[in-house]
Amino acid sequence: MTRQFAAGAYAATFDTDGAVGAAAGKGEGAQPLGLVQDIYWWRRSIAAVPVRSNLVADMPLDALYTGGDCFCRFTVKEWNPATRAMLWPFDEAMGTIGPIGARLSHYAGQLTLTAEAGTLAAEHGPAVLRFGKAILAPATESEIPLGRVERDVPVLLQCFPYVTPGGNRVWFETD
Repeated sequence: MTRQFAAGAYAATFDTDGAVGAAAGKGEGAQPLGLVQDIYWWRRSIAAVPVRSNLVADMPLDALYTGGDCFCRFTVKEWNPATRAMLWPFDEAMGTIGPIGARLSHYAGQLTLTAEAGTLAAEHGPAVLRFGKAILAPATESEIPLGRVERDVPVLLQCFPYVTPGGNRVWFETD
């Protein structure tokens, strides 16, 4: 039996202009996020409504799929334009509140993770993950250290679903 492992580092870019269906971004295009602490994590959960019957008391017999959620989590170490654009999607000026009632997907960016060439992650995949509509997750507390320490900023992005040019509904695409 051949075992296939997929370890390997990923590099990331964030594109405020690249989100599918989003408004024109800040005009910077895809910018590298730079170094991250540890690794990137993506998390997906599915949602379903249980089908219950008195046939087996209150136990679910099945469940009807109703969608789910997708997130990507990491800690950025560099305070660069991509990091700032990701943390303040509403305007170039940090601290801007943004328009109340606006759809978050309107301000989402495209997060692209690319496996380092020559690693098992690049060989066994996914070599590239493209989250087409990613934005700082609602109710996420951003903690940004100031002072004589590294400016490590934990980030949790919610990845909204979108329709690809081929008509598929996805949270992300892979190469």
